[in-house]
Amino acid sequence: MTADDVIKLIDYTTDVFHDARGLLSSLDRDIGDGDHGVAMDVGWAAVQSAVHQLEQPRLSDVFRAAGDAFLDKVGATVGPLYATMFLAIGKLVRDKDVLTDGDVGPIFRIAVESLQKRGKANVGDKTMMDVWIPALQAFQENERKGLQAAALAAATAGRSGAERTKDMVALKGRASYLGQRSVGHVDPGAQSALILLESVIEWIRAKEGEADAGR
Repeated sequence: MTADDVIKLIDYTTDVFHDARGLLSSLDRDIGDGDHGVAMDVGWAAVQSAVHQLEQPRLSDVFRAAGDAFLDKVGATVGPLYATMFLAIGKLVRDKDVLTDGDVGPIFRIAVESLQKRGKANVGDKTMMDVWIPALQAFQENERKGLQAAALAAATAGRSGAERTKDMVALKGRASYLGQRSVGHVDPGAQSALILLESVIEWIRAKEGEADAGR
């Protein structure tokens, strides 16, 4: 993947989050302030705009611009979280012009570690980390089987993690104020994490399919 490929992935993900705006806001109205869908839609639109303004960007430029845009446009908790993730990835790839299959694992790891360090949440807290941590663990456990198998395992673990938040008591964020009343609702942050995870996997699989068809 080149910088141009990452920008195309951002275009795809931006469209996905625009379509999911209503769903995420509906979930957030149940246990939050109802703006998570708007925040993610606005954040990704800002990222898309920022990366398309770059001239002959390197990979690090794309991720840095994405992080700055998310932080600038999204004031909610999710803004600094995903900004931190983008900036951490940008530092990791600062000496690279092309990403290979072997780069996916380290990028996934640094992304999840940066989110956890910034948000200070763990599995069971009813947050996005209930998706990201199991997904990363599943990816790492299946990485020796190849990128596709590892990605599919990550997606499966992520979906299970999001669904499990429905039975959890929220221990972080605005939802934690509800205590037991937060049980019975899927965490919107976990759902948006799943949407991001699945959109990246879907786009990469589609790109690999196009490459295979052209051989």
